[in-house]
Order: sequence, then structure tokens, then C-alpha cells
Amino acid sequence: MTILTSFSARFAASAMIFALAACSASQSPAPSVGQAQTNEVRINSAEGVKDCTFLGFLAASRYSGLLFAGNGLKKAREEAIKDAKALGATDLVFTQSNTGVVQTVEGNAYRCPS
Repeated sequence: MTILTSFSARFAASAMIFALAACSASQSPAPSVGQAQTNEVRINSAEGVKDCTFLGFLAASRYSGLLFAGNGLKKAREEAIKDAKALGATDLVFTQSNTGVVQTVEGNAYRCPS
């Protein structure tokens, strides 16, 4: 039984390493200032929206656990961008990101002239 238990433990450890590697490989970098998103909401800076109309404050959170923090932050950002699009925003300024077990992003949505 010792050989079987040892094999099972090694198999479980290998499976976990492959799962973590797959998750980390699928993460994309955070959008940079001025970069247009798929839904046409740009991530901008406070200076970049000075001539724009403020539409509202947005906050989004995602539970990610301790091992998948990057994925939770990405999902929270995507949710905030989706919410900005629903408001009719053209630009979004992220004001704060909190990391931990729950990833939270906060930002302000704006409509800017074309």
C-alpha cells in the first residue's frame, strides 16, 4: 500500500502543478491607459478625461482565493468595463484595486467626445 499511496500523492501533486500552470498561462496583462477594450471602453487617466462627462462610480469584486489572485483581478476589471459600457461610457478611470482573497476594483465612468 505504501507504493500506491506514494504514487497517488505524486500524481495529485503533478495534477495541481499542471492546473496552476494552465491558469497562469491564460492570464492577460492588465489594460494600459488609453488602450481600447473589446467593448470600446478605453482605460484612461484622470488627466485624459478632464473634458469628459462623469457618468458614475463603479466597483466590482471577484472571489479568487489565494492561488488565483490574478484571475480574480482580471475578472473584476472585466466586470467594471462591462458596467461602464452599460452606462454608455467611452472611458473608465480605475481609481483603486484591492488584492487578497477577494479582488476589488473601483473606478469612474466617463463619456468623452469623439
